[in-house]
Amino acid sequence: MAQGDIERGDARRLAKALERADPDRHGTRQLYLESDGGLVSEALKMADVMREVGVTTIVRDGKVCASACASVLFVSGRYRTVERGGMLAIHSCFDVRNGRAASRCNAIISAHAETVGVSGFAMMALQEAAGSGGVIMFDTEDAACFGFTLKPGARPSKRTPPCVADLER
Repeated sequence: MAQGDIERGDARRLAKALERADPDRHGTRQLYLESDGGLVSEALKMADVMREVGVTTIVRDGKVCASACASVLFVSGRYRTVERGGMLAIHSCFDVRNGRAASRCNAIISAHAETVGVSGFAMMALQEAAGSGGVIMFDTEDAACFGFTLKPGARPSKRTPPCVADLER
């Protein structure tokens, strides 16, 4: 369970926790996410750990994975599930000192999304649409429509997810 704000040292703590976790039948460790987000730089380090180990990310019913949790950690799972009643929340990066959008950070997150098989175009478009003062919420169906989820055992599709195709028009 990865719960709470993403803070310095979390990548090291995650690596230790995943060492103790048993693989599931798909060869991944299950990681349940519940976080309002936090440091993008640390989330990217955690994503590296997740890629090395092989992780399935899950947002349970009634839980929310927001900000860096959604746009970096959740999408970094080899397999990704938002249970009915679970939610992802995506917004633009922003400078905590002044609240202004941080476009370089958005570009880094979008590039990361592309490396894990999620549309970087969609990630950037969603971040920009939400802005630094808003948030876009995704339930189970929305997350699947945008290609954020991938069922255990499935292979990533080469086809553009339906909601991403809508954005490209």
